Amino acid sequence: MNKNICFISVPSSHGGNINGSELAPDLITNLDMVKSLKGSCFLNLDCKNFEKNNFVKSVCSKLKIKTHKALKDGFFPFVLGGDHSISTGSLSAVSSFFFKKNKYRPGLIWFDAHADLNTHLTSPSGNMHGMPLASLIGEDVKHLSDVVDSGLFDTEKVVFLGLRDLDPGERNLLEERNISHFSVERIREEGIENVSKRVSSIIGSDYCLSFDVDSLDPSCAPGVGTPVTNGFHLEEAISLLDLILKKGNLVSLDFVEYNPLRDIDKKTQESVKIFLNFLISKIS
Repeated sequence: MNKNICFISVPSSHGGNINGSELAPDLITNLDMVKSLKGSCFLNLDCKNFEKNNFVKSVCSKLKIKTHKALKDGFFPFVLGGDHSISTGSLSAVSSFFFKKNKYRPGLIWFDAHADLNTHLTSPSGNMHGMPLASLIGEDVKHLSDVVDSGLFDTEKVVFLGLRDLDPGERNLLEERNISHFSVERIREEGIENVSKRVSSIIGSDYCLSFDVDSLDPSCAPGVGTPVTNGFHLEEAISLLDLILKKGNLVSLDFVEYNPLRDIDKKTQESVKIFLNFLISKIS
């Protein structure tokens, strides 16, 4: 792709109920593979002094502004979380910017064990890291919908990869909005190559990627806030994305939910390094 990357660090775990993911951006940006990239820029979102009652909304609003600036300046936005609620800000910025420029919306790959389709009315936990996609497809989500505004995604161009843990409200919305989804089991049954072709036909020529580390199996990535068994092996996830990224144009990337405090024997750290090296090689 040969794009200049703008790494946007968002050290916030306020969308969930477990601390630790706020430490990930600093660890990632200090990796040699990241620091040594030529032509890249680094932006950091100060997440310490926001209003407590609307902390997540404040973080997402500020991130939306920074993401829009990165796009306007000609950079590829590579957003580092933090928990998944931050994608409300980054992705709504990308959708708005892209639509204004091209008059159509980009597609969206949601690489995650969870659907993140809850609203404040359906969520069993009330945690906002389980609500970003609902707001991005136009569902009414307290605080987050204010951030999204018109920066929406068309559900016919959204696809889930690795989905395997759904709440009842999410399952209803998934079926009601007819959103394409592939569990790890289904991907193995149908074959990575076949699924990659179907994904490309869904997302179109221009698309965003939101990658949650919990899409990987806990055997290789235990360091996440909400681990779910029967996830992708690292090699499977890379192989699938490699085929998808060979087609079309990736316009932004979110990398979220890596929690160093919950890692075991540095397994997640090593997986993250390998995965990031792969992603960066595909972008820059």
